Amino acid sequence: MATLASLLTRASAPGRPLQDTGRQIVSELAPRPLSDDVTLLLARTRVIARDDCATWRLEADPAVVADART
Repeated sequence: MATLASLLTRASAPGRPLQDTGRQIVSELAPRPLSDDVTLLLARTRVIARDDCATWRLEADPAVVADART
């Protein structure tokens, strides 16, 4: 997992097609044909503005669940 995280950090760049990023990562993780399929799913997320986010700190108590949902 550490190797994958390192490859993702080095291979991903804003605006670079995910298909190119995926090919690079898979080729570095599996440089020769494997006996089974390899699948890597990549997705980009949108950045959410700080004003559109909310954070609540809740106690580790199941009793607060109902209040949090409300």
